[in-house]
Amino acid sequence: PPPSRRALLRVLAAAALLPLPAAVSAFPNRVNPAAEKLPKTPGAVPKNLGVQPDGSLARCGKAPNCFVTTKDDDPLHDIEKWRYPKGVGREEAVKQLLKVIEEYIPGQSGVDGGGFEVTNRNERGDGYVWAQFESEKNGFIDDVEFLVEEGGTVCVRSASRLGYLDMGVNAKRLNWIAGGLRALGWEAPDITTRTHFEYFDPFNFRRSPSVL
Repeated sequence: PPPSRRALLRVLAAAALLPLPAAVSAFPNRVNPAAEKLPKTPGAVPKNLGVQPDGSLARCGKAPNCFVTTKDDDPLHDIEKWRYPKGVGREEAVKQLLKVIEEYIPGQSGVDGGGFEVTNRNERGDGYVWAQFESEKNGFIDDVEFLVEEGGTVCVRSASRLGYLDMGVNAKRLNWIAGGLRALGWEAPDITTRTHFEYFDPFNFRRSPSVL
C-alpha cells in the first residue's frame, strides 16, 4: 500500500535534518581569510585536463582566456615551449618547477587572491604538474598545467574555466612563474603586448608593467 501522509511527513522531517553539502572553501594561502565565506563559482573541472593521447596538453578554445604551447597556428593562444637548462635532468627540472610554483605569491599583480593549490605533483612520474588558482572575488578557478619532457622542453597551459575575457590574469600568472624559472637559467619568455597584441587589445584596463 502507498505510504500514509504521516509517514511521508516523517521522511521529509528527517531529510531536513541532514547536513547540507559544504561550500567550496578558499585555498589556505588566500590573501583575504574572509574570502572563505564568500560565494564561489569555481566551475566544473575540465574533462580535457592531463596529458593528451598525442603527448601534448589540450588546445585552447576560442575565448581569449587561455595560453598553450600546443601549436595550432593561433596567435591569440599559442606560446613557445619553455626550456630548462642543459645539464639539468627531467626529474630535477620538475623539482625546480614545483619550487617556483610553491613560491607563488597570491595577489601578485592583483590576481589569484583566492590562493592556489598544486593538485598533481608529477604523481605518475611522467613530468605532469597541475595547479589550480582562484580569484579573490567570485572564486573563479583557472587550471595551469605543465608537462616536463625529456630533452629540455616543457609544455605549458593556463586556462580559465569560466567566462570569456580574463582581464590579463593568465598572462600575469604565467609571467610570474616564468620569471622565477628564468632566474634558475630557464628559457621562459613573457607574454606581452608585443607577443600577443590580440590578447590584450580587447581590454580597456590599466595594464601592469608585468605585461607591457
